[in-house]
Amino acid sequence: MVVTPTSRSLLSRDRHRQKNPGARDNPWTQWARLQGFFKTGQLAVIDGANGTEIQRLGGKPSETFSSGTQAIARPDLCQEVHLNYLDAGADIIITHSYSSNRNVMTPSGNGDRAAECVLNAAAIARRATALHAAKHASDLARNATSAQQAAAQAVESAAMAAARATTSSQSNEGSNVAAAAAVKATELALDLSQHASRAMKEAHACSAAAAEASRLSQAASEGDPLPPPQQLPEFPASVPIVGWDAAGFGPAIVVGSMSTHPPEMPAGGESSKDAKWPPPESEQEAYVEAATAHGLSGVDMLWLEMMKDLEHAPRAVRAAADCGLPVFLGISARTDPATDQIVLWGNGENCIPMSADWFHKLAGMLGDSLVGINVMHTNFSTMGRVLKWLREDCCWKGPLGAYPDHGVFKAPEWVFKELNNEEAVSYISEWVHQYGVQLVGGCCGTTPDFIRAVSAFCRRYNASIRSGTSQSPESKSPTLRGSLKRLRDE
Repeated sequence: MVVTPTSRSLLSRDRHRQKNPGARDNPWTQWARLQGFFKTGQLAVIDGANGTEIQRLGGKPSETFSSGTQAIARPDLCQEVHLNYLDAGADIIITHSYSSNRNVMTPSGNGDRAAECVLNAAAIARRATALHAAKHASDLARNATSAQQAAAQAVESAAMAAARATTSSQSNEGSNVAAAAAVKATELALDLSQHASRAMKEAHACSAAAAEASRLSQAASEGDPLPPPQQLPEFPASVPIVGWDAAGFGPAIVVGSMSTHPPEMPAGGESSKDAKWPPPESEQEAYVEAATAHGLSGVDMLWLEMMKDLEHAPRAVRAAADCGLPVFLGISARTDPATDQIVLWGNGENCIPMSADWFHKLAGMLGDSLVGINVMHTNFSTMGRVLKWLREDCCWKGPLGAYPDHGVFKAPEWVFKELNNEEAVSYISEWVHQYGVQLVGGCCGTTPDFIRAVSAFCRRYNASIRSGTSQSPESKSPTLRGSLKRLRDE
């Protein structure tokens, strides 16, 4: 069975409208924008780790993924992390809501604040994108002002040259040269002014989204009923702009995160097997609550993360299917050292071989909401095998993302390991060329330095795509050429 996202944006949007009158169109508009970018063959950069980056910056484990409260406990560090990744070149940032659900938050006494955490995480991310966009608009405006001053001087010089022109050919030629220079100067000033205007429109759209998310977050923090969502201004159409956004991606996309992170894990472990899970009905309700909050928060889409088992993943997926957002399914896997098989991410007895039936079951649950697949929280050496499994065994033909982890989780902290960025980027190049990956970034243990290296690779790759000098994936390998052709023909 071939699985591929269709032109389901309008269908899913309309079905959600029927269930939720007044729901926003923006997420599906943003998804259509991302789809259009993918069609160019270029790459988008995902940010790096959130929870482990807060830990690296001095936050406590209780302020990260272990409690799901980071968006209300350390909003300062959350925004700092977002800004660091945006400055490093991230096109897509993930909100600090990975474990913000009642399952994880109840043991610390914060279960009733799950929706507030989700909404506040969205507000923080939107504020970061607004600040990033506004700073860029400010730079462009200063450049435009300098260009306008230079243009004014050029026009004045052209006028003086015209006034001095006589019947001599030399004076007329001087006037002609001065006029041509003035035309170029005024055109440059106009171009820079238009760039500044576009950038400020992007910043305004980011600011409006931040204001709306903050309005909802404040209501949740005060225990008031959440007001109905308001429609947000549309982002201006993305166009390539030399020096800033040559890929034509546009302002950063903000995605919400919802995971099956286990509650109350035993210290020093990384398996969910021995976590203190609530009854299945309560667990399911907690995911529905979190997914509903994401739908209200104004994020552009929902990314399910750490889908890695037979029991908890389906509950989170069912909740995400009805939230009204475009959904990426995030699969986590590892290589079992005993069998060398790729298995769903777990530990000890929790070794479940990867199954196409499992994938199709989850994809079927999401239905029209499913727009993409990510392989995440999977180490570099295993990642390629899982991507191959998705393309060939599961026949997934749609957008595919890869953001690996690096290091080891020893609850409640992450143990960092040194990462060779050059070697890591060589892995990414292989995933892009062999499996058609179009979104790349990092998960636990990765930092802004890694994302800066990823961004540099993607900018070079995108430039080669635009210039027509990049080799297509099919040209890299006869085996891959045959497998990709088979996928297209099925």
